[in-house]
Amino acid sequence: MNMLPEINNLLSQSEDMSAHGTIRKTSEGYSVQFERILPYSAEKVWNALTNPALLHTWLAETETDWQPGSAIALHFTQTGNINEGVIISIRQASLLEYTWQHTGTEPSLVRWELQQDKEGQCNLTLTHSLLKGDVYAFAAGWHVHLRLLNDVLAGRLQRFEWFEDEWKLEYAYYAGDIA
Repeated sequence: MNMLPEINNLLSQSEDMSAHGTIRKTSEGYSVQFERILPYSAEKVWNALTNPALLHTWLAETETDWQPGSAIALHFTQTGNINEGVIISIRQASLLEYTWQHTGTEPSLVRWELQQDKEGQCNLTLTHSLLKGDVYAFAAGWHVHLRLLNDVLAGRLQRFEWFEDEWKLEYAYYAGDIA
């Protein structure tokens, strides 16, 4: 079944969620960074980043107590993968940073930065660094998850749904197969 019409419809409903991330090669691997201006308060976005009931609808089932030094586990129900890490830094409605490691891989670092602008919107920056291996898969995954985050914030998504065709399309873009 071709999901592209449904995906295109969802993308057209999403506020500026089509902007692609930037992949950089560093001395420690790769990083991918996304910047979004979301038409919501930083508090509302923060809630979606840290409230387990909301996280489950756009990212993964999450277990942590949200304290620096605490363990964090993200259970991706669509794949069965579990990523584990440690909360490095957390500042209410402005910064969340944690390590990210899937069994058998090297740890990487996820950093969410939020800044409220004068118009009441949230400037969100997501940086996933220290990446080894298939950086295009990470970029495509975060691209789709950020769109899902926006859909949760807009009230368009109440339960998790993965869009494999959208992920494949974004993977092809990041890998340079399409422009």
